[in-house]
Amino acid sequence: MEKQRLPRIAWFSRFNQDGKVATNSASAYCSEVLLPIVHRAFEVDLFGKDEGHFNDQRILHYATAGTRHKDNPYDLFFYQLEDSLECDFIKIHLGLIPGVTLFHDIAWSTDAPAPITFSVWREFLASFNLGDNSVAIPKYKQPDSGVSPLREILLSPISLYSSPSKCAWSRTYAKTSLARIPEFIGSDKIYLPYPVTVSRHINPVPSGKKQPRVGIYGEATTESRIEKILQALREFSVELVWLTPEIYVTKAERLLAEYGLRNTKIIPEDSLDSWVKMLPSFDVAFLPYHGEKGGLGPKIPMSLAAGVPTIVSDTEENRYLPESVVFKVSPGDQEVLGFKEYLHNLLALAPRDLDILKASFRGYALENHAAEIIGRELCAVFTRAILDLAGLKKRWQEVISKARADVIENNLQDYDESLVGPIFDEMGWRHNG
Repeated sequence: MEKQRLPRIAWFSRFNQDGKVATNSASAYCSEVLLPIVHRAFEVDLFGKDEGHFNDQRILHYATAGTRHKDNPYDLFFYQLEDSLECDFIKIHLGLIPGVTLFHDIAWSTDAPAPITFSVWREFLASFNLGDNSVAIPKYKQPDSGVSPLREILLSPISLYSSPSKCAWSRTYAKTSLARIPEFIGSDKIYLPYPVTVSRHINPVPSGKKQPRVGIYGEATTESRIEKILQALREFSVELVWLTPEIYVTKAERLLAEYGLRNTKIIPEDSLDSWVKMLPSFDVAFLPYHGEKGGLGPKIPMSLAAGVPTIVSDTEENRYLPESVVFKVSPGDQEVLGFKEYLHNLLALAPRDLDILKASFRGYALENHAAEIIGRELCAVFTRAILDLAGLKKRWQEVISKARADVIENNLQDYDESLVGPIFDEMGWRHNG
C-alpha cells in the first residue's frame, strides 16, 4: 500500500543551531519544543537566516524557499516573529507568500529593512481585498518607519500570539487582514500559549544548601526592575543567582556592590535552556518586567512548570495570570515593599504548605502550557488553514505572478538579460508564489 503523503509545511524561524550556544529566542525555543510534535502529522522543511542544522535536520536558506515551492509546492508557510533583527528575513518573506504567523512581540525596537520600509503594502492590501486595481499605487513611497508590526499582522491571514494581551491588542487595533475569510472571522487571531515541559513530580532541591536561594533572569535595566529587587534583597539572608547577558555583567557587579549584596553568583548567559536547568534549585524566582518593548517570553510558564514561586510585575501583560499562581507587584513607589512582603511570606512557609503551592503551580502549567497540548493545537490550526486558505493562495499566486511579470517586462527590457536575469532568479521574482 502506498504511504499517504503528509502535508508539507515551510517553517520559518530562528533556531538554536546544533553545536552553538542556545539563546533567549522565543521562536527558537518554540521550534525546539513544538517541532517533534508537528513532525508526527506534517512534513516540515526548516528555513532560517543562515544554513545549518537543528536537531540533525538541515536548516535551509530562506532565499531558496521560492524555488523549492515551485518544484514541490508547500501546503502552508509558517512564520515566527519576535523583536529581533534576526527576524528581518521573515518580515520580508511573509509578504511574498502569506501563511500562518506566530507573534511573540508586537513592537519592534528597530525599523524594518529597506524593502519593507519603502513598500506600498497598505495600497496593495486594499487593492487585493477589493479584488480590483482601482486603488492608486504611489510612484514614490515615503518611508514607513513605525515600530508596530501592523504590516506583518495584516498580511497574515491567520495570526497567532503567545501572549493573550498581545492577541487582544491585535483584535482591537488590527481589525482587518489579508482577504478575511468568512470561516475565520473572529478566529483569525488566536492565542497560542507558550509550550513547556511539565514534570509531575517536584524536583529535589540540591543537598547542602545553607541559605534560601533566589533566582533572577534579566538585564541590568530599569525595565527588569533590577534595582528595586536588589534594594529589597538587602534585608534578607539569601543566596542570589542572577542570569544576565554578558554585556550587562560589569553593570550587574557594580549594582551588587552598591547594594551591599555579597552571597551572589552572576551567570553571564542569556539562555532559556540554562534558566530551565537552574530553576529546580531556586526557592523563589524574580521575573518582574515593565516596558513597552521586549518581555519575558516563556520564562514565567517555565518557572511555574518547575514549581517555583515566582514574583512578577502587575502589568497588562500579566493580567491574565491568576493571583493563585504568581505573586504580582505593581511598579512604582510601593514596589520594593511589595517584593519584601512576598519574599518574607514565601520563605516563611511550612514545607507542607510549600509543597501544596508548588503542586498548584505545576497544575496550572500542565493545564495551560503543556507542550503536547499546545503542539496539537498548532497542528489543528495548520490543518484548518491548509483547507481554508486554498482560495486565497490561488488568487494570491495569480496577482503576484502578474505583478512579477510586469516588473520583468518593465525592467529586463532595458537591461542586459545575462546580467539582471540571474538576480531575478535568485530572488525568486520569476517563480510563482
